[in-house]
Amino acid sequence: MSNFRASGIPERRHTEPVPADRRVHVLADGRWVDPNVIDPTGRYNVYDCPSGHHLLSMDLDRGVTPAFVACPDCDATAGSRFYRVPDPASSLPLRMVWRLATRSERKRERREGGDHYALGGLSREWVP
Repeated sequence: MSNFRASGIPERRHTEPVPADRRVHVLADGRWVDPNVIDPTGRYNVYDCPSGHHLLSMDLDRGVTPAFVACPDCDATAGSRFYRVPDPASSLPLRMVWRLATRSERKRERREGGDHYALGGLSREWVP
């Protein structure tokens, strides 16, 4: 069984062994991330809010992400650096992950009349 999806993006499942010294966050789709380690296969972005908060994000899948998000620390609007992040390690820890929506997320969106996921949008998951 391959560890890669058809898109070429490595697939990590939390059922794979996790080193004992790593604190991981298990995502809604079953994959895991370590918020304190830069994954060389990840695509990183930073959202900057006017209050000085820097929110590091990682795309686990290919898709569309927004240019602005609400800062979870102060509710201000944080703007994207549009993936111009030469050193993601300087913005650790990882604050959010962008991933393909789960089946239940897609069903809920269809019920509510949305089309973000259908148009290639990724789902955001906050990493505590």
